[in-house]
Amino acid sequence: MDTEHNISDRYEISDDFILIQKNAIPEKVAEQWVEYTKSLAGEGGDYMTFLSSFKMDFMQSLGAEGTQPIAGSDRSNMERVRRADDVDFPLSASLGLQYPQMIGQICALLQTAFMYYVRRWPYLTTHGEFTVPWLKYHIVKPEGGYHAIHSEWSTDRPDFNRCLVWHLALTTHQDQGELEFIYQRKRIQARAGQLIIWPAYFTHAHRGNILREGEKHYITGWFYIDPAGQMRRGPDHEVHPMSAF
Repeated sequence: MDTEHNISDRYEISDDFILIQKNAIPEKVAEQWVEYTKSLAGEGGDYMTFLSSFKMDFMQSLGAEGTQPIAGSDRSNMERVRRADDVDFPLSASLGLQYPQMIGQICALLQTAFMYYVRRWPYLTTHGEFTVPWLKYHIVKPEGGYHAIHSEWSTDRPDFNRCLVWHLALTTHQDQGELEFIYQRKRIQARAGQLIIWPAYFTHAHRGNILREGEKHYITGWFYIDPAGQMRRGPDHEVHPMSAF
C-alpha cells in the first residue's frame, strides 16, 4: 500500500515546477515498447510507410482543429528546426489495439504523478477538471528534434487549454539529446523510463538538444484544462480514454 512517504520518494520536485520520476516504468518495459514500435515499421525502419496506413484514422479520431496528427504537420515556425524524417504520431483509438498495455500503464502513472504535483501546488485544482485526451509517440533520428526554444502553449485550438506537459523517455542517451529548460538553466538527460512534468507556459521555454547518434523514442502529451468535459465527450475526440483528473 502506498504511503505519503514512499510516494514522495518516487519524485524529484523543486521550486522550478519541474517534476522528475526516474523509474516511472521499468527500463525493460521501455525497451519492449521501443522494440514493438520498430517491429511495426518493419526491417527497413520505414515509420512513414507504417503510419500512412493509419493516416485517415488519425485524421478522424483527432478531428478537432489545431491538432497535429502526423509527422510534418507541426506549425510552420517549427518546420525549419526539425528533420523531415523525425516521426510523431498519436496513440489514439486507431492504435489502441497496438498499444493497449502501454496506454493503461501510462494512464496509471500519470494519475499518480498528477495527484502528487497538485498536492505540491494545490492552486491548480481551482481551474476545474483536467484531462489527457491523447498521447503522442516521437521518434527522433540523428540531428533531429526540436532545436528552437519554444513553449507548449499557443493561441491555437486546443493548445490554449494546455496547462502542464509530460514527457516519458523510452531510450537512454548520454550527453546528447537532453531536454533543456532555458530560464531554469537545467538540462535533463534522456533516461529510459523517466517521466518529466512541467508547466506549458513561457516560463518553461525549452528545446531538445541535438541527438548525434542512435534513435530517440519518447511519449509525450499535455494535461488540458477541461472544466466542461468537452474534450472527453466530443464526437471528434474518440481518442485516448484518459479519465478526468
